[in-house]
Amino acid sequence: MNKKVINKKENNLHRDSYKIAGELISNKRLKKSLTRTQLAEILKVKCSYIQNIEEGLTSPKLECFFRMCQYLDIDTLELLETYFPSNKELTELDEKIEKLIEARKIIEKGLK
Repeated sequence: MNKKVINKKENNLHRDSYKIAGELISNKRLKKSLTRTQLAEILKVKCSYIQNIEEGLTSPKLECFFRMCQYLDIDTLELLETYFPSNKELTELDEKIEKLIEARKIIEKGLK
């Protein structure tokens, strides 16, 4: 299989997973009776950013991802598995998350 075909399949997989994740986020937002504008204000992002996430055009940045999960009562692992269906991607992301958590703990200790 040539490289262009493989890349196209990977892009389609990401596009599909982004749409599924966006629908999950949209459903959770609607269950809380929030508009996109209200959620954007809560998360301190633009409404168009929320729209792009919900329509599967992009994924949220990590900080926004965690705040969104917390506010909308979304299981972070469930949403991560939706965005990153392959185990390799999840493992890499898990390592980055662990580093961020450790860095946050250090920062919080320094603030006390």
